[in-house]
Amino acid sequence: MKFINIKDSVEYTSKSESTLRRLIKDIQKSSNNKNDLVKKIKFEHAEKGGKKILLSVDFLDDYFNLKRKSFAQSENHTMSNEHSEMTESIDFITFLKSQILKKDEQIDSLTCQVNELIERQKESNILLLESKSIKRIDEDQPKRKWWQRSV
Repeated sequence: MKFINIKDSVEYTSKSESTLRRLIKDIQKSSNNKNDLVKKIKFEHAEKGGKKILLSVDFLDDYFNLKRKSFAQSENHTMSNEHSEMTESIDFITFLKSQILKKDEQIDSLTCQVNELIERQKESNILLLESKSIKRIDEDQPKRKWWQRSV
């Protein structure tokens, strides 16, 4: 029979520590037979003078209707979850990098377009200035009245 401490029991059963401690108290109150109690809970003396409580893995499996799996398998499962989370994080980072590269390309393209528009604006300013100078030349000549114009 394998016994594990409360901290490991929390990980194994996915129950809170207070739930497991409440379960231990209930078992101690309801258990008339000490043999039955020994099969479920084991008390050891801790180094600092307190009691160390250990719970039977078989009892936890039966009580919480857990599938039979070893504690090492559950640790491997948590490690594989961490590995999958890291893989997802790496994939997300790669995605974000590709998005940044796309945005950089768009910014470069827009910068080129803005520069072209500035050049066109300069050209149109030059043309406007030239047209104004032509109008000034026309304005320098005296205007004829309508009856003075030749047909």
